[in-house]
Amino acid sequence: MTKAHQKQERPPLLAGFGIPIYNQITPIEITTHISTLLEDLNQKLNRIEENVEESLNNIQPLLWSEVMTPLQELSESLRWSWGVVCH
Repeated sequence: MTKAHQKQERPPLLAGFGIPIYNQITPIEITTHISTLLEDLNQKLNRIEENVEESLNNIQPLLWSEVMTPLQELSESLRWSWGVVCH
């Protein structure tokens, strides 16, 4: 496996789509990867907030695709992974 390929692989808990590979998701994976996911989502949310604030400060219109679409993607990522944990 190449280094680039290793970098692209995501843990099964963070796949975000398809049927989860439950036999590869352990309590240790959950503890590690849910924390990582939350940190990543928080950073992305902060960027969305910064973009919204910048638009408002510059009296620019807010576009659905620039606010709601990214928020939905964040929500879906968390929903999928947490759904796997709860299942």
